[in-house]
Amino acid sequence: MTVHLQPQWQGQLSPQVPTPATPGLLRRLRPVFARGFANWQRRRATAALQSFNDHLLADIGITRAQIPQYIREIDRREGHDPMI
Repeated sequence: MTVHLQPQWQGQLSPQVPTPATPGLLRRLRPVFARGFANWQRRRATAALQSFNDHLLADIGITRAQIPQYIREIDRREGHDPMI
């Protein structure tokens, strides 16, 4: 005797897979990743400005001591929460 088993999803494009409850989790984690990315950008910008010599910083119009303040001002203008 031969038994032919057919999948329950035959005739559909793919099997019905229950969707996990991740959209809520992803929605909660998104701000965490956004803050992490913004912090990384601030550190990178700060490091780039710190690598400039004093003459180049003077051409930009800031001193080495003003770099953190300058980065915070850029964050405020772009609507980010400054976290230096």
